[in-house]
Amino acid sequence: MSQNQNCFYFFLVLLLIALMAARTPIDSDMWWHLRAGEDTLKTGSPILIDSYSFTRFGTSWINHSWLAQVIFYLFYQVGNFWGISFLVVVLAAASMGFTYAQMDGFPILRAFLLVIGSLVAAVVWVPRPQMFSLLLLAVVSWILFLYRFRKINRLWLLPPVFLFWSNLHGGYPLGFFFLAVVLIGDGINQLRFFRVTPFVELKSIARLSGVLLICLPVVLINPNGIQMWLVPFQTLDVEILRNFISEWASPDFHQLYQQPFLWLLLFFIVLQGLAGRKLHPLDLLVVITFTYLGLTARRNYAPFTIAVLPIVSRLLDDIIRQSFTMGRPEEDVKFQSFPNRFKWINLTIIGLLTVFVIAKGYVTAHPVIVDYFERQSYPKDAVRWLEQEKPIGNLFNSYNWGGYLIWSLPSYPVYVDGRTDLFGDQILKDWMKVMNVEKGRQEVLDRWEIKLVLVEADQPLTTILELEGWKRIYQDQIALIYER
Repeated sequence: MSQNQNCFYFFLVLLLIALMAARTPIDSDMWWHLRAGEDTLKTGSPILIDSYSFTRFGTSWINHSWLAQVIFYLFYQVGNFWGISFLVVVLAAASMGFTYAQMDGFPILRAFLLVIGSLVAAVVWVPRPQMFSLLLLAVVSWILFLYRFRKINRLWLLPPVFLFWSNLHGGYPLGFFFLAVVLIGDGINQLRFFRVTPFVELKSIARLSGVLLICLPVVLINPNGIQMWLVPFQTLDVEILRNFISEWASPDFHQLYQQPFLWLLLFFIVLQGLAGRKLHPLDLLVVITFTYLGLTARRNYAPFTIAVLPIVSRLLDDIIRQSFTMGRPEEDVKFQSFPNRFKWINLTIIGLLTVFVIAKGYVTAHPVIVDYFERQSYPKDAVRWLEQEKPIGNLFNSYNWGGYLIWSLPSYPVYVDGRTDLFGDQILKDWMKVMNVEKGRQEVLDRWEIKLVLVEADQPLTTILELEGWKRIYQDQIALIYER
């Protein structure tokens, strides 16, 4: 296949990914990340002490995403919501592009697999710092691919990658998981009864181990210092994450948009059965590890795709080549190249798809569209009313609206927002106690001297508040505000 065709399929699939990733940027956590990024630029230093809530006001906050927050805010400052949408598209396409570079097989099949993988990963393509984790995981995987399959040593890039990663997002343990799995898998492959290609020599494994030992302390080079090592433990220790927040919950395959994860996993199983060869211990460990992560929390769909897709491509390529050889030595078989007559048709397709991507990006992030979805999802009119009337008192708020209030209503510190590792189980459980109208909710409202309540109009809490003498001071189709 000609180089032109290779480039055509590569750019074609990246544009299709960009088309999927171009969406209206209204994620619930995006707002407080923007506020933190703005305040970091204003003060000249990362925000490490909470001032956005009254329940954790003045306490230490491990803000592991401070650099990503600055980057997101700069893109917002330059290009409004178009800038944010553009950044998400670039990060999504780049992460899948590095994944494509590790795949085997004919370009058209690699492009097809990457589109399937993108359907899995697209679930978590949102305007949050976790997008940087996806890109850097793909970069780590690519560096190891070059080292193991191409005998190209770019391991010196890993320490800088982890240095930036620990300042961009707390998802850096994904990179360490991947490195550890590679070392264990290649170590097992040293045993005689395994010995599957590629065979990595012990000295190469030792070199990679040394790089891993360098990367571990490198992540401490950030404003949070040694606390960065605590991030994964503090986050996973919050029990309510798994019970209340959907992205931390296990998959629900009754929902169609979550099924591509299952399709890709089943496709791998079928291909391994058809391939009829021993699976490399490393590949098996990668699939097991990242499948486990994906089945534990939906936010791990994209890491699963980045880690598993190159393995799937190698299996599919083996099966196709075995079928073409028909029992003959593979070197005797000449695969037909795709004719290079359709250069202008290819360029036209790329051009039209580029126009579609730009058009979708322009429309979905247009201020009018953003304002429409903002009013559908957040209490925009209620916020404007609070700014004008300025009722006094601590504000109890909906969890999903906390980040939005930090951005749009900074004069009222929130009760809770998306920073679950900051609030911990106690604050979040008390919040649920109030929202679910459970026993002890009055003690929670009294303890925090709650004078105002801003929640969704359809919450059962609103009925109870009226029965208990709270005064409804504002209402619209989205939100209700009560005053004690």
